[in-house]
Amino acid sequence: MSGMLREIRKFSCIAHLLAATAGLTLLLGACSGFAVKEQRKGQLGAAEQQQLNSSLRVASASADAGQLEAAERLYVQLSRHFPNAPEPRLGRAYLALEAGDFILAGKLFAEAEERSATPAARAEALLGAGRTGLGKGDTAGAKTHFAAASKLAKGTPAEAWVANGLGVVATLEGDHARARTRYEEALQLSPSHPMITANLVRALAQSGAENEARRLYAKYPASHWLDGDGAALSRFFDERKGAAAPSGAKVQLYSARSRDRALAAWGRLSSEEKDLLGSLSHRVVKARIPKKGVFYRLRAGPLADKAAAKRLCGLLKGRGRDCFVPAGKWTGGNGAGGEERPGTAEKNPDARAGGVRKIAVSPTPAAAKKPSSETPEAGEAAAAAGGAKVQLYSARSRDRALAAWGRLSSEEKDLLGSLTHRVVKGEIPKRGVFYRLRAGPLADKAAAKRLCGLLKGRGRDCFVPAGKW
Repeated sequence: MSGMLREIRKFSCIAHLLAATAGLTLLLGACSGFAVKEQRKGQLGAAEQQQLNSSLRVASASADAGQLEAAERLYVQLSRHFPNAPEPRLGRAYLALEAGDFILAGKLFAEAEERSATPAARAEALLGAGRTGLGKGDTAGAKTHFAAASKLAKGTPAEAWVANGLGVVATLEGDHARARTRYEEALQLSPSHPMITANLVRALAQSGAENEARRLYAKYPASHWLDGDGAALSRFFDERKGAAAPSGAKVQLYSARSRDRALAAWGRLSSEEKDLLGSLSHRVVKARIPKKGVFYRLRAGPLADKAAAKRLCGLLKGRGRDCFVPAGKWTGGNGAGGEERPGTAEKNPDARAGGVRKIAVSPTPAAAKKPSSETPEAGEAAAAAGGAKVQLYSARSRDRALAAWGRLSSEEKDLLGSLTHRVVKGEIPKRGVFYRLRAGPLADKAAAKRLCGLLKGRGRDCFVPAGKW
């Protein structure tokens, strides 16, 4: 999958494509539902129209509830029963797009366009084709589809998302002034939409209107932004300050008995949590704790202030990582192993925590065999012995479930990289055999629910089944 595609999000009828390039997160939204009655008016009888509308609502509800197989099956049946209706193919196309099957998604969007009898329907199909192009890394193809959709989308729900899509393309092409114009058009059509607003903030900053970007960002409270966009934008501005904030706040991620282990932890964390830690430097701080000995604390920074550090720790903890904000500022020293003198306000933070502060990382085979003073803390140990789990997918075949894990573990590496997977066979009365993809172990149900919340925020299906791992 192209490096520009990071995740696909879905909120109710709105499906969002999230693309990343050069460290900039770009969101492309599109409403996958539109007025069925308008599109098919005059082509179906009243009874048929009512049946189609009702069945489409059932299929959409099934997809929203995570029953993807049932939704896909119903869309296929509707495609056969209503061969000239575009809606069932659009529904299947969005499912394929979310699953990362861009070939199938492109084929279905094209078929939906052929069957579209109104400009609104064609615009929706072309919009989906443009999103598919971005997913494949075909920026030129996406631009062509968005441009065609913009001529048809006037006055329809798709108009704002077409403008947003053209803004994404402009940003990928490096034309931030044009991107700004497109995002402003989209925001006029969908006032204060958090995802479009986030795009506009970035475009303003990159087109030279830094102060205007900051004012727009400050205009909204933290609750306005979706899925950590507020923290992401805060980091975005921090990055633009560059070396101007050498004495900002910091976070502590790990504590070990040796410098090598602390540095190895940074290697893992900076890779697995690249979206959160990629713009930060690291430092290993040596400290002696009375009656316990010497510890090497892994810290990252600089962050703008303690509020930014706390937001970062909140995001890391939501992914099962250990993190806290120590006292004192980020001071000089080299990133590989510079030392700083602990502040008087944090004489023994490790003792306060009840032992060595650790990050939840997958142990090496040697570490798994030989317990030591640096084995996972009690909650993590309990997880390894039989913690909670999450269900990510359900399919008719084991191969499809395993293929889903291959996609998910790659696309959501920051959330799933430390977990293992299982495929559980189950039979549902009157429906047959299904293969359920599950991941774990997690410390407890609360941790599993937090993980599901993060995955759902990215448009992934997830729930916490009963029983232990």
